[in-house]
Amino acid sequence: MYCTHCGNELDNKAVICTKCGCIANKAAYDAAFNAVGQNGASHNSESTNNTPVQTSQAQNIIDKPNPGFSILSFFIPIFGIVIYLAEHKKTPVACKRYLIWSIVSIALTVLVYVAYIGLIAVLIALDMPTP
Repeated sequence: MYCTHCGNELDNKAVICTKCGCIANKAAYDAAFNAVGQNGASHNSESTNNTPVQTSQAQNIIDKPNPGFSILSFFIPIFGIVIYLAEHKKTPVACKRYLIWSIVSIALTVLVYVAYIGLIAVLIALDMPTP
C-alpha cells in the first residue's frame, strides 16, 4: 500500500503515513478515533482529504527549543548548524533558535579575534623605535 499524498510505501495495516502524517486508511482511522472516546463528528472534513492529522497545538509542544541544545549550539557552533540542516523541516522553530545561537557564537568569536589582532598591532606599533 502507498500513501495517496506523498507516495511513501506503507505497511498494509498502517493507519497514518509515517512520512507525511496523512491518513492512509480512513476506516481504521475513524475506528481508532472513536475508540479513544472522541466524537466521530468532531473531527473536521479536512482530515478525510488526506491532510496531516497533527494539530498546531501538538506541533508547538514538539517544536520547543531545548535549552541544553541552545547552550551547546553556542559553545559548539557546528552542532547547531548540523541540527538545523538535519531537522529544520520537522522542527523549524527549535532549529532556528539553534542556528541563531551558532551564528551569535561565530560572530562573537570573529569579533574577539579582530579585537585581539588590533590590540597586538597597537602594542607592536608602540614598541617600535622612532628614527
